[in-house]
Amino acid sequence: MFRESHVNNQFSMASSFYWVKEEHRQILANGWPGCFRKNITEKIDEVPYAVLYSDLPSRPNSPIRVQIGMMLLEVMFSMTETEIRNGTIFDMQIQYALGIESTENIDISERTLQRFRKACLTYESKTGVDLLHNTIVELAKDSAEIMGIDGTKFRMDSLMIESNIKTMTRIEILFQVSQNLAFAIAGTSKRAAMRFEKERNANHSSGNGQLNMIEPVSESPAIIGARKEGLPESLFHLLNPYEENVVLYHSKKTFAEKRDQILADVQTLMDFCENRYSEVLEYQLFARTVEEQCKVSYIADESNENKPCRTYVLRTKNDGMTSKIVQNPSDPDATYREKNGDHRGYAANVLEASNGTDSVVYEYDYDVNTTSDNELGARTLERLGEQKAEDKVSVTVDGSFAGDAIEETAAKNNIELIHTNLTGKSTSECHADHILNEDRTAIAACAGGQIPVRNWIGKNGALNAVLNPEVCRNCPFYKECHPRENKTTAVLTLTEKQIRRAVEARFRDTEEFSAESKFRNGVETLPSVLRRRYRVDEMPVRGLKRTKFRFGLAIGGLNFMKLLKFMKGRGSAPKMQPCYS
Repeated sequence: MFRESHVNNQFSMASSFYWVKEEHRQILANGWPGCFRKNITEKIDEVPYAVLYSDLPSRPNSPIRVQIGMMLLEVMFSMTETEIRNGTIFDMQIQYALGIESTENIDISERTLQRFRKACLTYESKTGVDLLHNTIVELAKDSAEIMGIDGTKFRMDSLMIESNIKTMTRIEILFQVSQNLAFAIAGTSKRAAMRFEKERNANHSSGNGQLNMIEPVSESPAIIGARKEGLPESLFHLLNPYEENVVLYHSKKTFAEKRDQILADVQTLMDFCENRYSEVLEYQLFARTVEEQCKVSYIADESNENKPCRTYVLRTKNDGMTSKIVQNPSDPDATYREKNGDHRGYAANVLEASNGTDSVVYEYDYDVNTTSDNELGARTLERLGEQKAEDKVSVTVDGSFAGDAIEETAAKNNIELIHTNLTGKSTSECHADHILNEDRTAIAACAGGQIPVRNWIGKNGALNAVLNPEVCRNCPFYKECHPRENKTTAVLTLTEKQIRRAVEARFRDTEEFSAESKFRNGVETLPSVLRRRYRVDEMPVRGLKRTKFRFGLAIGGLNFMKLLKFMKGRGSAPKMQPCYS
């Protein structure tokens, strides 16, 4: 059952804060705990999270604001869940920051945080609504208001997020998904099998380290479970938790022999399953990997001429392999991208609002790294929403964000998009002087001042204008415009994109562009800070939604540190009245 909590700034006599000196309470109020308490804990809106809990009368939830605050502090200070939980019990700074009056009233365990994260991710999977993202963005807007950032001047950048997985060869991936499925069929796990082997070796060894053969060696639960399920005995070797090392590394077989052995196991396992385990996650990943890595080949069967044998062979680059294939079974969401090196993981996009001196991450997006910067940028601007024309909102980006999607989204939401670097085919500068009508659906006048006789829009959206050929030949822009001449007419064909690029190219020669370029360079610090301080390349979770959740916490911690720096830099610490009973 959901129950909204409130931060009580009046401490009772049962609270340890009541007996602290007033001077010490003032230190807490004016330091980072007071700033966090006032600007994070007290401002977290808990109502949207009510959908995660039952409507039936039951035990109320732990305070949402405390759980989110704990996870933010965990990321900010590189703590483990055990350390942050101990901090809520023994550390008065953390207690004060989270608004915990007494540990007798609030005691949140690591398991509580794990259930909360799982509930948020499950809700996002069902509805597409990221509750944490909305909370982080609302807190960012509150911080921007405190820092005097009006939200009209933005800069954007993207960064690659590495998944904490090792690079695996194709046969390694096939072997691991096969082994994981074999353990799933047997009803156990590789970790449990390793634990069993360790205990069995310990029980059947004598004090001098020699094997004790008085008692027979028992059969592992994995083998027992596999035999009950009818798994072919030729696959029992997969249930050895150390088989991967034996097959792939310790074996003296050639690569071709190892490959053929693994493909034979894949074929046997595929024939045995025959969609019997279609609801099992391990089978789904196994079937996906086999489809990505292998292709089916049929050979004649001497015993049955009407039914040829099905075999699997590895695909080649010419067989349709893409960068979206499984890179490591531990993180099936991670994709491959080559951008200044090899990357396996995800990509993030950050939109930073600035007033020239202070800044805050106003919006962010996160997806697999095969998503282009253009698409990420367009989605970020869509979340920013439609802006009032009188506000003159501008977003400065580099050349990687050039594209139709982001241009159309910016125009639709009244956002001026400023590129500090243009990529692609250049266009004539004179195109910037062409005048379009109010609806931007026709050329009202060409660069030379001639008014077209007729206009129409081509199939590809190009604007076509019929002009007088004699006037065109005498125009100074004739060679640059290069109209298509007929017997009695000259046709000028342009796209709105060409005109826009010409305007941007002319803008690059101004002092204003130089200032915009310097302004844009300021956002380059964010990827560095997120990697060095918040270790987004070393997140202790895997999967798209889980890493996105963790990345959102990193953005929240980054914004708070920016706010804290602002509060200290302006000459006065974040004032908050000390608490009394």
